[in-house]
Amino acid sequence: KQRNKKKVTFESKWPLIKLGDLSAPPQYGATEKAIDGNKETDYRYIRITDIMDDGNLGEDWKTAEHIDEQYILNDGDILFARSGATVGKSFIYKNSIGKAIYAGYLIRFQFNREHILPCYAYSITSSVKYKEWVEMHKGRTAQPNINGQQYSSFKIPVPPIDVQKQIVEEIAKVDKSVSDSMLRIDKYESDIESLLSSLRFADSTLNAIAPFATKSIKYGDIESETYITTDNMLQNKLGVLPFDGVANISSITEYKPEDILISNIRPYLKKIWFADKDGGCSKDVLVLRSADVNKYLPKYIFYMLRRDAFFDYVMEGKKGIKMPRGNKKDIMKYKIPMPNIDEQKRIVAQIEALELEITKARTLIENAASEKQAILDKYL
Repeated sequence: KQRNKKKVTFESKWPLIKLGDLSAPPQYGATEKAIDGNKETDYRYIRITDIMDDGNLGEDWKTAEHIDEQYILNDGDILFARSGATVGKSFIYKNSIGKAIYAGYLIRFQFNREHILPCYAYSITSSVKYKEWVEMHKGRTAQPNINGQQYSSFKIPVPPIDVQKQIVEEIAKVDKSVSDSMLRIDKYESDIESLLSSLRFADSTLNAIAPFATKSIKYGDIESETYITTDNMLQNKLGVLPFDGVANISSITEYKPEDILISNIRPYLKKIWFADKDGGCSKDVLVLRSADVNKYLPKYIFYMLRRDAFFDYVMEGKKGIKMPRGNKKDIMKYKIPMPNIDEQKRIVAQIEALELEITKARTLIENAASEKQAILDKYL
């Protein structure tokens, strides 16, 4: 079977050298139990699930039951995920993270700095070629796997150290602009929340200003990509993806532009969308529609319902444990401050200006991977 594998190789003016020839023998991590610990004094236990897509560590801080010295990480160590859905994911350890050891589904490489800078080796793992190599080698089983020997055999271009330094510096600039963008997004989002939470006007209930729209239509009456289910709504208020495939359903709820769609399953996932087209949705998606657009601006209501305060309210009245759902009666009793229509328009315009900045920052983050690839292409 191995013979059928197409070779994935870098085309480069520099020599191609196996990872294993540039590092100490790869080492598998500890098989300790993760337990709660003290961030100030204990070693962090880095597990496969802690490594986020952006190369940082998640919030779920744990230490290990026993600390074995051989698994203590040193500055510049690179960890590769060897199994499961995240196979191929990589992480570079820096001392600034604080003392840490790593778990068994990760493989550590310690590079010889005379030949290769760890940050340069790590930058290669963001390349298209590396991702192709992972796809090629991870196996087609339910539990994909790449072992230490396979990682060791991966050949990378190794330019002189001064060229590596140049690559690392330019990639660091991209990383810096990404982290700056993330901070900007946080700031703009908290500005929006401050604005909305500071409003002091008479409250109205949703029942009065934006009751549920419940008209049933046939699935065959809509363009299938405009079908919205709880599955193609994105978590954390990021909108929707076009529906892919064919739904095996006859009756659905109609929605129109400027309706507000909210997933009513697991409300804590915060799935909400301001519709910009006509379509239909499953019965687990709630459709709210302004009772009078001349009095109640749909976008204003949407911004009010996109707040965490609303989702927290829905979770307080939820029904069911494993698959909690919002209580529709309770949702209709939710109150929001209702200024006059001109004031609503002014507030919406302020928020839209901040949203525009958030979109710019998100675009910059999305383009980071191709920028890094361009830097690699330029030097290699």
